[in-house]
Amino acid sequence: MLFQGFNMFHRFSLLTCGLLLTALPAWASVIAPDPSLPSTVGAYYTAPGVTVTYHVGASIFDLTNIVHQPLFNPPVQESYSGNNAIELFETVLYAMLSVDGGPAVPVTLTGPATVTIIDRVGHTTGIFATEMTDLQLHSADNSVLVRESPTQSSNGETSVTDNGNGQYRIESFFDVFTELSLDNGQTWVAAESDERVTLMPEPASLAALATGSLLLLRRKR
Repeated sequence: MLFQGFNMFHRFSLLTCGLLLTALPAWASVIAPDPSLPSTVGAYYTAPGVTVTYHVGASIFDLTNIVHQPLFNPPVQESYSGNNAIELFETVLYAMLSVDGGPAVPVTLTGPATVTIIDRVGHTTGIFATEMTDLQLHSADNSVLVRESPTQSSNGETSVTDNGNGQYRIESFFDVFTELSLDNGQTWVAAESDERVTLMPEPASLAALATGSLLLLRRKR
């Protein structure tokens, strides 16, 4: 089956994450003990409120509640091109997928991503232009594949600030152009538009931020 292997845990996790994200301020950022990119604190890239739409034949496929997390086992592979740092790492993407407006089901995709950080060499902090140059995601049974567009540039920006107490504040986003394949990569369909994904804290921090935001809203009433 197309969605073989999806389970209620992923559905609950995605719905919970979606509720938390709606309560977060737009300026949420990650606090990390080091300035590594990608951040090693378990942070996620998310796209709250975004629907990524693909037209496959006569059908419409929509991805929502997107949560994209860098993984660090195996470790990040870092290389250099001039002053640019190139980071290759494994990722996992959780999302809800619906077909032709039908019920959304959870989908889990895994695979490598490659990100170039412009003028990163020799700089610990600063504002860096970034580009996701490759992304190859697949479901467990390879029935759903998603990749970064080979013809469109998926650009972004990352800011690293030294808090002065042994911790760093990291803010980051990417405008990602993706393509979908349902025939094991024989044909690809581009998304209607790019989607902006923004770095957010790990789940425990999400919950804390959500609670803080709700308390702040109550005080304002």
